[in-house]
Amino acid sequence: MKNRILENITWCFIPAKLNSKTIKNKNLIKIGKSNLIERSIKVAKRSKSFDKIICSSESFIVKKFTINKCEFHLRNHKLSKKFTLVEEVIRNYISEKKYLYLPEFIFLIEPTSPFIETTHIRRLNNLMKNSKKFKTGQTISKPPHTHLAFNQRVLKGKEVKFINKKRYKVRIKQKKPNTYVFGNICAIRTDHLLKKGMFFDEPSVGFKIPYKYSISIDDLYDIKIAKIFNNS
Repeated sequence: MKNRILENITWCFIPAKLNSKTIKNKNLIKIGKSNLIERSIKVAKRSKSFDKIICSSESFIVKKFTINKCEFHLRNHKLSKKFTLVEEVIRNYISEKKYLYLPEFIFLIEPTSPFIETTHIRRLNNLMKNSKKFKTGQTISKPPHTHLAFNQRVLKGKEVKFINKKRYKVRIKQKKPNTYVFGNICAIRTDHLLKKGMFFDEPSVGFKIPYKYSISIDDLYDIKIAKIFNNS
């Protein structure tokens, strides 16, 4: 039976696996008084934007952080491997639950983005609801000048080269094109997801947020930066 999509209904999916390859139990690291998983659940609930919040993990350890707060989904360990796509995890969750009714939108809130604001969530939700044109939505952020895509290089052996060949001809900062990195949240229309669609597929709607809110936790240095920002 085909799932029925309910208009203006939005779910939030929080992927919270514990088998990180860079830092052991990374999602349990505390920034301030709460660990990364708790921060994600709190901001999702405070936003008052979601009709359902799902926290998905391969470990029962995560369940205690979801009690009386959101739904816990125990995913198959095969869906917690290094190269597993989050879209596969969400589609598997929907298939397991055998829902007859699904939301129009699904938001992705990742614990490794600890500085999401409720205003970011509500604004993106409104943008998605106000236009049928866009398959996905996202926040974006302008990085420091030296981090712009136009300035990036590759190392081949001992030789350093610009990725963009036009960079050799553009030396003046003001003449370089503005490029952006991912901010902190993204969303997708459920009907597009079910057709094997991916987050960030075009056309995608979005807006800019300050760079400090796009901090993403990947290594120990990121944790230090996040704690400094949190205490500032």
